Amino acid sequence: MSCTIEYLPPNNLIDHWVNVSGALIAESYPVDPKKENSPDVFVYTGLFSAFKQSGFVEVRRRSETRPMMRYDCTL
Repeated sequence: MSCTIEYLPPNNLIDHWVNVSGALIAESYPVDPKKENSPDVFVYTGLFSAFKQSGFVEVRRRSETRPMMRYDCTL
């Protein structure tokens, strides 16, 4: 997804977007902030908790605060 909002669409809309685009997965690079209040400029790619709640799964972590997440529509 090229844009991020705090509330992600329901899973059936994510499935629809991935299927219409011909992709098998959606990938995201959100932020998992360690501070409770982070300035918007640091979380513009979205928050880990919102993606996790929408069904994305963490597949790798390149740093403590930057997980790589995927949503697999083939399952």
